[in-house]
Amino acid sequence: LSALLGNVQTACDAPAGGGVEVYAPATRKWYEVQAKPAAFLCGAEPDRFLVWFRDVSLRKAHDTRQMDLLRYSSWLAPRIRDFARRKSLDDALAGFILGTYAAVLIARKDRSGRIRGRVFRRTGAGLEKSAELTFPDEAAAALLFSRPQAQPAADTGMAPARARRFPSRHPFDRRVLDFIGTPVENFISYSEGEVGLIAFNCRGAITPYEKLFLETLLNLSRSLEALIALARENDQQFLQKVMGLCAAAEYSDKITGRHILRVNVFSRLIAEEMGRDPVFCETIGQVAALHDIGKVAIPELIKLKRVYTAAERLKMQMHTLYGARIIETMMRFATRRDPRLVMARNIALHHHQTFNGRGYPPLRPGEAQGESLQGDDNSYFNCSECRPLAGRDIPVEGLIVGLADRYDALRSPRQYKPPLTHGETLALMTTGDGTGVSGRDWYGEAIWAVFERVHPELERHYAEMADGEAPAGIHADGGSERQIPDGR
Repeated sequence: LSALLGNVQTACDAPAGGGVEVYAPATRKWYEVQAKPAAFLCGAEPDRFLVWFRDVSLRKAHDTRQMDLLRYSSWLAPRIRDFARRKSLDDALAGFILGTYAAVLIARKDRSGRIRGRVFRRTGAGLEKSAELTFPDEAAAALLFSRPQAQPAADTGMAPARARRFPSRHPFDRRVLDFIGTPVENFISYSEGEVGLIAFNCRGAITPYEKLFLETLLNLSRSLEALIALARENDQQFLQKVMGLCAAAEYSDKITGRHILRVNVFSRLIAEEMGRDPVFCETIGQVAALHDIGKVAIPELIKLKRVYTAAERLKMQMHTLYGARIIETMMRFATRRDPRLVMARNIALHHHQTFNGRGYPPLRPGEAQGESLQGDDNSYFNCSECRPLAGRDIPVEGLIVGLADRYDALRSPRQYKPPLTHGETLALMTTGDGTGVSGRDWYGEAIWAVFERVHPELERHYAEMADGEAPAGIHADGGSERQIPDGR
């Protein structure tokens, strides 16, 4: 009242005062209220007013829903890549709809024309969804796809006369009704393309604005799903490139492709157990396979069927630098800095570094901080300022993949050794390699403690992904898995 009267103008030709929006619980509606003096008092203080109310409930509902859509799209847009890792956007869409409705069925036509979907409802514990349901043609889900009108359809059984006919007019599938758990009093349905939904039991009136909101929401979701599909396709293309590079490396190194796949699995498992974020874990599970990509540059050493000489061993260690250079070339031709390639470069370069600083390759100070590699092939081993990295200067992904690679190489047959059992591998990696250097010295306390917890899982995955008969002519990569003390 104070705000309303404060807007009243008392001049002779004054218009009505500015409106004030209020909500009336008795009518459950919003009103814009305006007032003006009951007579032209030409400046005198009025004692009577004309007050009128304009119902603006629909406009308020529309404005609120528009803000809801804005918040929904603003929340989803930066998460496109996260949703690309999931099967669909349905959980997010259902959660948003259930802010106003008691339940929602979201369904799609599959390639065979069948309708498949799930029912979602809100419970005290959060979002609950049914098992996937398959609907026969022209059955309970017919409103999703069979209406000739390309617009939302709604119905309500609130009036007594309509309530009696409501179930027979809309014989929804019994599985849907059972999951909803309460009688259907109203619903709104809309389909666009291959996606359709039915929202049940709106907590307010299903107005024309509500129909427009649902139509806009579904079309927005379909647009976002198109972006998600593009992100998913980009991820697939990235994986194709990764596996193509790994296949090229396999032409030089006859170790089977299952080695690189196991290293991917082991690396992700270790990262997850360390509590790394989901993006880190997924990325390392994709690009760990590139750890030995640099071996394509030294096929003459890969194919040797004898133990390396000291000079050959130094040349083999260059595969870390070759691999990093290959990935740096990929990065230079990219239009943006891809964090997946940054991780892949770190892995290729650093997976033979050790926490105690006795790994390789030695690097210049700037290169150790991520600068592009300089110098020719042999300059790194004749460089007075070059040092291997140690401790926390080593990117954690390099240490993780180094551990995963070493475990798998020890378990696998090599030209110079038979495969070791899990127990033999564990003993050798712990303290038994003859050098007196422990696993903690190699990988640091944090990563080694994780390995001690998860090594039974590594054993299980190795058994599930084991190679067949070892191909002839395979050879060690000159890495840390050698059993001889100075074999790194």
